[in-house]
Amino acid sequence: MDRDTLYAFRGSFWGEPEQPNGDLILGSDGALYGMSVVGGKGNGTVFRVAPPPPGQTRWTETTLYSFTYGADGAYPGAGPIFGADGALYGTTAVTGVAPYLNGTVFRLAPPTAGETKWTLTTLYTFTGGADGGQPASGLILGTDGALYGTTWYGGTGTHCQRGCGTVFKLTPPSPGQSQWTETVIHCFQGGRDGVYPNQSLIFGRDGALYGVTQPEMVAGGFASGGTVFKLTPPPPGERQWTETVLYNFNSWKDGLTPSSPLILDTSGSLYGLTVEGGATSSQSCGAVGCGTVFKLAPPTYPHPPQLQWDKTILYSFHGGDGEMPNARLVFDTSGALYGVTLFGGTGGNGVAFKLQNK
Repeated sequence: MDRDTLYAFRGSFWGEPEQPNGDLILGSDGALYGMSVVGGKGNGTVFRVAPPPPGQTRWTETTLYSFTYGADGAYPGAGPIFGADGALYGTTAVTGVAPYLNGTVFRLAPPTAGETKWTLTTLYTFTGGADGGQPASGLILGTDGALYGTTWYGGTGTHCQRGCGTVFKLTPPSPGQSQWTETVIHCFQGGRDGVYPNQSLIFGRDGALYGVTQPEMVAGGFASGGTVFKLTPPPPGERQWTETVLYNFNSWKDGLTPSSPLILDTSGSLYGLTVEGGATSSQSCGAVGCGTVFKLAPPTYPHPPQLQWDKTILYSFHGGDGEMPNARLVFDTSGALYGVTLFGGTGGNGVAFKLQNK
């Protein structure tokens, strides 16, 4: 395949994005939208890269918003999403006013007729307490119009010094109101329940949320090398979501540290990456392993729903073919998987890979 550089960001000195991160999204206008962790005024940006007009070849970058490290927050940590209203929604990792360092959820509305400026509104500022702190992933939009995401710490779990993290729901205001409402639908407790969710959630066809948590070190080894979890919505008239740990990573050979959002296939199986572990050791990665691609298949009838899912390591990296896989996997129409690694490959700077059944 041919590779083209659509745009080279010039960084903060020029008031442009720097260190773009997270997923890009494609707008209905054919432009690409994303975020950078720094750049602009120095504290991160939301940007648009538009295709060239007919007869031209140069793509054009527009910085839609530069964060100020004030009440608007700073250092957006994931890509934005489009809402049904055409606005962009996203999170920042920190805030520059009290409560400090706990992050925000924002809405960035496109300009109205005759205007050129996008308008940012902070929908929620986390306190770092029971409501969570430092949203560490992108948002997803529910069919109910609510936004769902995770926070790295906070919550009511006492096993971790600042809380073990949360899954939250942000509900839009009722007609005539302006305030969005944050609800914590799960607080992680540590141990087999997991800690520090830092990847985006996905909705399953059953309306449940699926996600991953990070390893928890204890004296002598791991309480958990990371988990894959499911959050089942409450039945009508109830409020409590039900968490089920579908898989608990527990050894180097098994894979450790889930490093990407999950994806689903048509059968309901989940796919993801671990940044460490795997069946292959190498001079590049040593005993910790270079990472894996894994599949989790739901248990078949008549197993009870709380039974762990069946895990298969589809591929273990060994350095020369890639090291420390990260970022979201994607399927093509034939069922092949595509992804990237941070390191490894011929030059040691990472690879793009394809994985398919033979």
